[in-house]
Amino acid sequence: MDEAFLTSSSRGVLPIVMIDDQPIGAGAPGVLTRELQQRYDAWTEAHLEPI
Repeated sequence: MDEAFLTSSSRGVLPIVMIDDQPIGAGAPGVLTRELQQRYDAWTEAHLEPI
């Protein structure tokens, strides 16, 4: 497995780098996960009002 991430509306995109002491991919957030984080953050910044 190269990458894993968890998503939710309140937390955005969260990288998963280890499961049961086994690294996922290189053990760091991957390119796709970082791209999704940036896009999600940009979308929420543009469309949501602060609470």
